[in-house]
Amino acid sequence: MEVFAVIDTNVMVSYFLSSPDFPPNTIVEEALGGKIIPVLSPYLLREYYEVLHRAKFEAYSSEVDDLLEKIESLGVNIELIDSLGILLPDTQDEPIFELALATRDVGSFLITGNTKHFPADDFVMTPREMAGLLSILP
Repeated sequence: MEVFAVIDTNVMVSYFLSSPDFPPNTIVEEALGGKIIPVLSPYLLREYYEVLHRAKFEAYSSEVDDLLEKIESLGVNIELIDSLGILLPDTQDEPIFELALATRDVGSFLITGNTKHFPADDFVMTPREMAGLLSILP
């Protein structure tokens, strides 16, 4: 069974900066393996690119480019035309949350390491929570 999910940038960052058995790595590996279908937007792809090309990721530059290319090819790209007018404490999180809301009709989730930045909702999950859900799905 496939799960559609908006993968927050902090999960992608953790993929490069944490050990292989850490939940964000599971999330990215499941996306690469097809169990998670990444829900993307031009905004989110641009954010991935900008954050993962910062100086602290220079040692990973070829892996970053490969990962972003694969994620983009495996994902579903959604162009949000209008803002939903959601106001969050960090305005940079608004387009990410709106993307998750706009794709709830296909049961998408938002996977983030910063759940406190988003409204409490059953579709907003930490990488650990999503890894747990994936472990019980067929």
